[in-house]
Order: sequence, then C-alpha cells, then structure tokens
Amino acid sequence: LWRQGRRVDGGDVSPMAIPGQAGGEHTISGLEHVESGDPTSSSAVHARMSARRHAKLDRLARERGPELVRTFGAENPELGIVCWGSTSAQARETARKLNREGLSVGVCVPQLLCPLPVEPITAFLDGVERAIWIELNHQGQFYHYAKARLDLDAAHGHLYARSGGMPFSVQEIVDKVRELAEA
Repeated sequence: LWRQGRRVDGGDVSPMAIPGQAGGEHTISGLEHVESGDPTSSSAVHARMSARRHAKLDRLARERGPELVRTFGAENPELGIVCWGSTSAQARETARKLNREGLSVGVCVPQLLCPLPVEPITAFLDGVERAIWIELNHQGQFYHYAKARLDLDAAHGHLYARSGGMPFSVQEIVDKVRELAEA
C-alpha cells in the first residue's frame, strides 16, 4: 500500500508514486486524504496537511529563491521593471530597446509569487535607483501583494497597472519607463 505520509530523506516532501507502480494506487478526490490515500473531511487532517504544504513552499523559497527570480537587461541597471507572467516578454524587449538608446534598464521577473522570493527581489530593487511595477490588471494586485512583504520606498514603488485584456505593447512600457527616467 502506498503511504502518503512517508518522507524523502527525512524532509517534508513525500515520495511520488510512478504511474502503474504496484501499490501506488490512490484516490484523487480534491479532498484532504489520510496516509492510506482515503479522502477525509477531518479538520485536524486539513490543518496538518495545510501546514505541510506551506512548509514545502517556504522551504522552496528559502533554498531555491534565487532560481525563482529571473533578471534581464543591463548588468547594473539604474532603472528597474518588475513584472510577472506574460508581461515579461514585452518588458525584456523594452529593456533591450532602451539599453540600446543609452538608458540603463533591468527587468525582474519572479517565477513564484507565493511565497514571494523576497531576498532576490529585494537585491534587484536595492541595485536600481528607481523601479516601476507593470501589471495587466486594474488594481495592481501583485504590486500590492509584494508591497506587503517588501520594504518599498517611493523610488521603487511606481505602479503602472491597467486592465482591458489586451497585452501591453512594448511601446507602452517604453513610454512608462521613459516617464520614470525623467521623474
């Protein structure tokens, strides 16, 4: 019988069954489950499993945080763009274009949002004079989430957020970064 409660190397990660592995069968129900794989609605099991999942994510951010944030653009940029997801393609092209024109622009793209890899994002922000957060949603949800976890001063807390469903154009981001450079 596959036992969900086992740990790899005494850590907080359970081994995974390989599809078709003898004894690796378990029920996938969307509910919490006990070590035998049977679903349960026990609040105690839910609390224990929630704590385990969060411990795994915290460990991931702690041990692999630098791998979970990608940076692009100038090596020691004066201006920073922080974004996530599909906006990163336009932000990278913005940095290439503006760096060719003589501005010094870098891009920071977290690959994991929760838990937020605070140290590498902070290191990026500490290395730039000013930063703008670019978000394709009306409220700037990622910016406000990050602001609650980072010590952002006014120079590193510029936000450009809009909705509309259409992706940012490179020129749109270029214009916003130029405004930041002139501020």
